[in-house]
Amino acid sequence: MIVEKKAIQKDNYYNKLAYYDSARQGLEAILGKLKEEDFILYLPAYIGWSSREGSGIYDPVFSSKIQHVFYALDRQLNIQLADLEELLKKDKRKKAFLLVDYFGFIDKNYNQIIERLKEYEVLIIEDAAHAFFTDYVDHNCGKRTDIVLYSLHKMFPFAKGGMIKINNKYWNKIASFEGKCPINPFEYKLDEIADCRKRNAMAIQKKLSHNPCFTFIRPIDQYLNCTPQSVPIMIKNYDKSNLYFRMNELGYGVVSLYHTMIEPVRKNFPQAIEIGNCMLNLPVHQDIGIDEIGKMCEALEQLCSDNSQSVK
Repeated sequence: MIVEKKAIQKDNYYNKLAYYDSARQGLEAILGKLKEEDFILYLPAYIGWSSREGSGIYDPVFSSKIQHVFYALDRQLNIQLADLEELLKKDKRKKAFLLVDYFGFIDKNYNQIIERLKEYEVLIIEDAAHAFFTDYVDHNCGKRTDIVLYSLHKMFPFAKGGMIKINNKYWNKIASFEGKCPINPFEYKLDEIADCRKRNAMAIQKKLSHNPCFTFIRPIDQYLNCTPQSVPIMIKNYDKSNLYFRMNELGYGVVSLYHTMIEPVRKNFPQAIEIGNCMLNLPVHQDIGIDEIGKMCEALEQLCSDNSQSVK
């Protein structure tokens, strides 16, 4: 064997990146190839829809006409391992599994789930739309799965932008659909952005954790190895929709992600509806300072202290 003076193997330790206008377009490209190869797709039973944007996950699934089934999640949006095992055992078809890193946080059994899926030779597609920094800064997702999706415009000040990363060389052909990234995300100071997001999330938790109106389904002090896209909180005994509109009227850009479930989930997974009805997402992005976080939390608490907002 000849020992070269420098590395010349271009595909050694290489991850193909492909850019799209959105992560949704990347998923469309992936599902088109999987449909050709007759895969069945496993989806989480917590997928949202809105009249303005549709469903970033389910619209490509529906349009591709790929066969699909749903797997169950618990009230903290973690995968139920026993149910997953049963699904994998009883289906002998070629399987693809969509693993979603909700709000930038990984599943509490993330590594165990991946081990089980690999044992069953399942193609793993990781939806890291919210988890760009959890991958590229924290290095706690996006490494062991076959294909990874990112929504760049949700994490950076871009008008549009999606990216897929191919960890499994067999699927490099998907990236032939690539376009151009409007702005290079790797030109940003990723470590500093991740630190800012974590600091803001910790400030929110410190400010609101004492209040019985709120429950943190992803407490940042339990997920220090993840960088949040937002802080999801469950609202107790108050009208979440009313809070959402009132907070935005006050100038605080809170978001109600997954407020409406897609029809197949609504019909078969009522728990998902209950979660969506109570969850509010608080922003932690890199444009916000600690003072703004404090004022936002104070406004939220003030609204919840008003008995007129109470759910009867």
